[in-house]
Amino acid sequence: DLCDGGNLIGNILKGVRCVFGRVRSRSAMQSNGIEQIERDLRTGILLQESGSFDQAAEIYKAVIAKYPEAYGAHQLLATIEISREHYDLAEKAVRLALEIEPQSVECLNTLGTICLSTARHEEALKLFRQALLIDPLSLRPRSNLLFLSNLIPGMSRSEIFEEHCQWARIHADPLLEARKESGGGGARSGYSGRRIRIGYVSSDLWGGHPIGHILKAILTRHNRDVFSICCYNGTQTNDQLSRSLRDLAEIWR
Repeated sequence: DLCDGGNLIGNILKGVRCVFGRVRSRSAMQSNGIEQIERDLRTGILLQESGSFDQAAEIYKAVIAKYPEAYGAHQLLATIEISREHYDLAEKAVRLALEIEPQSVECLNTLGTICLSTARHEEALKLFRQALLIDPLSLRPRSNLLFLSNLIPGMSRSEIFEEHCQWARIHADPLLEARKESGGGGARSGYSGRRIRIGYVSSDLWGGHPIGHILKAILTRHNRDVFSICCYNGTQTNDQLSRSLRDLAEIWR
């Protein structure tokens, strides 16, 4: 999925201290001040996650007013503006965050997302690549880069294929190795006579997004003697396309 404001919230909750609580100059704050920032950001995140954008934004602005170097508050404010499609305000906020913490992968990814959403594809590509130079294992900028690779006219099919292979080497192969080490065997081990279960996870399984239409074409071509299909829908949308996809899946959640 494209990394928009809503999609960032889960990641932020996992690591407020290590990713968003840190400031450039700790000498400017006492430890209790940093802890207060974390508490405020957690409250703002929960409000943002529940859709209370105005209340969350006020909390982030209050943190910024008291602790201007708390770049996480700028970053989170940017994600709210992305959700509102106020891309100019979002860009202003995240660029302030990057002035404080230029090596923030999340901030670079967010700025890349803004560029992607405003059709500045070459700039977005540079930002996603910059984020990956800092952290090659970071999932979201690589996921966004794969999405963007389909929109860059200058990228050849072989280059796009190589980007997908790189994803597999970094994110898929380690899972296979872990399975082997745990005694699970290889990808095909233990599946004799059993169908392989494939799960598709997306918040875009509805008629207003191209992903749903693309997935429908894929689902109709699966050999059901070999594969069992599960779809995990991230929205409550119930339109004609989502119902059609539900009919093509054996499990729909």
